[in-house]
Amino acid sequence: MKFITPKSFKINNDFWFESHFYPMPEETRNSIRYLMNQIDLRKLASHKMAGVDESQLGLIVVEGNEFLVYIGNFRSARYNVKRGVIEIPYGTLNPDEILEQLEHEVGHVLDKKIKSKTWRGTNIDKELQTDIERSNYFKEPVEFDAIGSSYDAYIKRTFNDLSLQEKQVMIDRFNNWLRFGGEVPYFNQEITDRWKTKPTLWRKFQQRVFNLVQDLVDNLAKVL
Repeated sequence: MKFITPKSFKINNDFWFESHFYPMPEETRNSIRYLMNQIDLRKLASHKMAGVDESQLGLIVVEGNEFLVYIGNFRSARYNVKRGVIEIPYGTLNPDEILEQLEHEVGHVLDKKIKSKTWRGTNIDKELQTDIERSNYFKEPVEFDAIGSSYDAYIKRTFNDLSLQEKQVMIDRFNNWLRFGGEVPYFNQEITDRWKTKPTLWRKFQQRVFNLVQDLVDNLAKVL
């Protein structure tokens, strides 16, 4: 398997950016951490039982802009472009699920395609009924980017909490996959299997994982 190294790239900012998962800015990570620490699950549970349509969960900062986050009777999590807010469904009120959904939607906020004046949205509904609909949803460019970005944030957050030995194990697992294939570590197998059916998407994913590993290696070098 041959990967493109940064030195072989031509100076093209768009292409360079596309070779990485959308990085979560430090200000965004900090604001998400603060929001999650302020969540009152008992209060939200009472709102859910009372049928409150939506409650303000807090706000996050992305590229210097503040985005309100609401939790309520939403069909699914989404970045509501028209309102300029992030909407999270009550669901089971599991903090891990809330964080996962929030980071996914932040991926959409960071997406240059969605911010472009030429963006017309997608017709794919998150209320997926068939296997074909699920495949199309996961392979939609904006969803591919948002899913990848949320895993990038999750992996780096997990990596930071590991011991030095565990950090090396994570790096080794990724390197073994890059060399030999198989099940992608730390990613959802159903999703990556669907990406694999589209060669151009799969090559882009491999390149992004390769660059993610370089970030982890650089991170490890700083603490040695």
